[in-house]
Amino acid sequence: MSKKGKTSAIWIHFDEDGPNKALCKLQISIASGSLSNLRRHMSRRHPFTSINMERQAPAAVLHEEIDDIVQTSVNNDQPSTSTMQTSSDTTQTISSALKHSTSQPNITQYIQRPPPIRKQQKIDRQLLKMIAKGHHAFRIVEEPEFKNLVSLISHCPNYALPSRKSLSNNLLDSKYNEILAKLKVSTEAAFAVCITTDGWTSRANCSYLAITAHYIEGTELTSNVLACIEFNERHTAENIKCAIKDVTDDFGISHKISSILTDNAANVVAAAKLTNWRWIGCFAHSLNLAVKSSLSNVSEIITKVRNVVTYFHKSPNAWKMLAEAQKTT
Repeated sequence: MSKKGKTSAIWIHFDEDGPNKALCKLQISIASGSLSNLRRHMSRRHPFTSINMERQAPAAVLHEEIDDIVQTSVNNDQPSTSTMQTSSDTTQTISSALKHSTSQPNITQYIQRPPPIRKQQKIDRQLLKMIAKGHHAFRIVEEPEFKNLVSLISHCPNYALPSRKSLSNNLLDSKYNEILAKLKVSTEAAFAVCITTDGWTSRANCSYLAITAHYIEGTELTSNVLACIEFNERHTAENIKCAIKDVTDDFGISHKISSILTDNAANVVAAAKLTNWRWIGCFAHSLNLAVKSSLSNVSEIITKVRNVVTYFHKSPNAWKMLAEAQKTT
């Protein structure tokens, strides 16, 4: 057998004895070039010896390289004062050769094997339990960010989830500041900006005001929420105008705003006009007001239909009878 072919880990346990023989304590035939006889011998005579190691460089070639290194070191006439340094360099060189001989990449490093069936089923059951107990939607498994999270965790088995306090106090603030800095750079680079604003009151009776910026970034229309702030001041035109200007000044875009779009509430319209920006009324809000006004002519019919719907919603028996009647017609 050619020495160049002796790269299998099995040769760690055998010596070559002629072209077609291998020697352990017994002489074993390898006439056909197959190593099956050697592996069979190891499994029968040495069952506790592992042969599943990384491929090694050919033993003879490796020994020849080490012999050459040692012989070169011996032949070089070094001064006596540098003998220890020469010995150290030789040792490092040999170690490097040994390390290089065992660092060949394995094909399994580039292949992602699917998990075993039982492990896959266990993970699926845990996912279903998380969705059920946490009241999550089934669509969570289709969300790209959730898929990215699972992919990252699968490559980091020792990852420990942060605490709730760490998420809210540290990670969230850090991410907010990072995104805020990027957003300021993006809006400052815009040639012109249009803003929209709206206010509302939550179920907890807290008032909020949101400002969104719309501008062209490159060749694409971009929309970003600049702020969503708690607004506890009186909802006068002056107070609303000051809140909007504070946000736009903070982003450095007050001088490049081409228009402001709001609903048709009187105080909001007055606030927009105080900014000296071009005001545009919300078309959707105007359309909604027009539809509400037109429905006043059919208010009696709407009231009757609403009463019918309310009756069936409150009576399960009536709802069942209605469903059966619909099936028969």
